[in-house]
Amino acid sequence: MSVALSRLLSVGFFSDQTVFASERSLETPVDSVTAAPAAAAVAEVTPASLVVFGRTQLRAEDVDTDLAIRLAAERGATGLLLQRPPQPLPQATRSLAERSGVALVLVEDAEPNRLVPAMDRYVRAPESADSGLVGLVAHRLRAAPPDPAEMVRLLGTALRHPVGLVDPTGRVVAGDLRPALLPLTAPTTARLAAARPLSRVCSAGPDALLLLHPVHPTPGGPANLWLAAEVPVSPAAHVRVVTQALGVAAWAFVAHFATAAVDLERRGRRLEALLTRLLEEAGAPRLPVLEQATAAGWRLGGWHSGVHVRFRAGQTPTAVVRDRLREHLATRGVRAEPVPYADGWSLWTTSPVAPGPQAQVDLIDAVRRALLAAEHDCPDLRLCAGVGSAAEGTAGLRDSLREARRASVLAGARDVAGAVEHIGANDVKRLLSNRYTTGVQQDLAHQLLGPLAADASGQLLHTLSCYLDNKSSATATAAVLGVHRNTVLQRLDRIRTLLTVDFTDPDERLALHLATRLVRTGTPHRAGEDVAAS
Repeated sequence: MSVALSRLLSVGFFSDQTVFASERSLETPVDSVTAAPAAAAVAEVTPASLVVFGRTQLRAEDVDTDLAIRLAAERGATGLLLQRPPQPLPQATRSLAERSGVALVLVEDAEPNRLVPAMDRYVRAPESADSGLVGLVAHRLRAAPPDPAEMVRLLGTALRHPVGLVDPTGRVVAGDLRPALLPLTAPTTARLAAARPLSRVCSAGPDALLLLHPVHPTPGGPANLWLAAEVPVSPAAHVRVVTQALGVAAWAFVAHFATAAVDLERRGRRLEALLTRLLEEAGAPRLPVLEQATAAGWRLGGWHSGVHVRFRAGQTPTAVVRDRLREHLATRGVRAEPVPYADGWSLWTTSPVAPGPQAQVDLIDAVRRALLAAEHDCPDLRLCAGVGSAAEGTAGLRDSLREARRASVLAGARDVAGAVEHIGANDVKRLLSNRYTTGVQQDLAHQLLGPLAADASGQLLHTLSCYLDNKSSATATAAVLGVHRNTVLQRLDRIRTLLTVDFTDPDERLALHLATRLVRTGTPHRAGEDVAAS
C-alpha cells in the first residue's frame, strides 16, 4: 500500500512544516517511512520511501544535506524529513531539492523514534486514517506548550475533528466544538458532575456522535473538565480509536495540571486569591481559573454546601488551627480543604445531586463537632461557623459561601463553644444578618446597652447575651459560662440596675435580645452591600 506525500503531510503529524518540492513531487507515492543514521545511509533506502533524520543525524543547513538529496534521487526516494534549522536554508539546497524531484520537509521537532512508527503505519494502511492516531496524539501533546487552550487545538489538529474542553455544566471553555452539541439536561449535568465520572458517548445528530472523556487529576475522582470530540457515526473502528486517543490526551492534561499545582505552591500563589477570582467569575469562569482550580484539587461541578469558619486563636498559630480543623472535619466525613478567605476559612462539600434536608442537618452537626474538638485541642481557641444552603455549579458555590459567611457572623454573636448557624431561604435569622441591618438599628442597640460599657471586662454583656440565648435560665447560663448559678444571678442584678429593665416584660426581653445580637454582629454594611464580598 502507499499514500501520496501530500496526503501524508496533511494528516497532522506536525504542528508546523515547510516543504520544498515541485507539485509533481508532492503527488509522488510514499510506500514506507524510515529513519537514517547519516546522509550516506540514504544510498541503501528503498524506492518511494520518506527518510527521517533527527537533528543529531543530519543538520539541514550542513553540506551533507545536498549529498542526501542526490542519493535519494538516485534511489528513487520520495523525500527527506529534517528538523528546521535556526537559520534559513541555503538557496542552493532548496533549488537542488526542487530540481531533483526529492521533497525536502522541514519540521519543528523531528524525532525519528516517535514519528517513523506512526507515519509508517499510516502509509502501510491508508484506508484507515486511524493508524498511529493514538501515538500521534501522544507525540503532539508531549511537546505541547503548558496551555490548555493550545493543547486542545493541537489535539483537534491531530484528530481532524472538532474538539473542545467542557466544564461540568456542559459549557465549552476551549476548542472549536459547537456549544449546542451537548444537551444541558439535568441527567447530563449530573453525569458530568458525578463523583466517579466515566467516558460517555452522546448523539450529536443523525450522522455524528459526541465522545466525552473526563479529565480528573485523582484517579476515580470527580472531573472539573471533560475532553469532547465530535466524530462521524461510522466507521465504528474510527470511533473506538478516537475514544482511545481522548483517553491518552486526558492523561496529558492531568500531567499538566499536576505541574501547575506544583507551580502554584512554588510560586507562593495564595489560594485565597484564586478563590476570590473564582467567585468573581462564578457565572462563567474563564479557562485559566478553571485550570488553577483543578490544579488545586477543587471540585466545581455538582451541588455545593458552603461552610465559613471564623476564629479567635489567642496564642495558637493560625497554621496549627487550620491543620487541626482539617483533621477533625475529615474524621467526621467532611473532606474539604479550608481555604483562607476574608475573616476566616471557607470550604465546601459537593454532591452530584441536590442533597436532602437531612444532609444539611448532618453537615451542621459534623461541623459543630469538629469545632468543639479543635477547641478542646487548643484551650485558648474560639471557633464559630456558618453553613450555606446547597446550590448548583460555580454560581451556586458563590451563593452558598455568601450565605455561610453571613451565618458565621450570627454564630460569632452567640460567643459559645462550637457555635454553628444556618440561614435558610425563609429563616427569620435573616433579620439579624448584617445584610439586612441598618445603621439606625445598630445605633439604638448600642444606646440601649451603653451603660454596660462601664464593665471593661465585657462579662456583663456576655452574661446577658448568654442568659437570653438560654431562655432566661440562670442555671443553663451558669453551665455554659462555667460559673456558679449565684454568680449569674449577681451579674443579672447588676445588669437590671444599670439598664433599669424588667426581665419579666416580654417586650423588654425581646428588645434586649435583639440588641445583644446586633452589637455582637459588628458594624452594619451599607444598603445593598453584601457581607460576602471581598
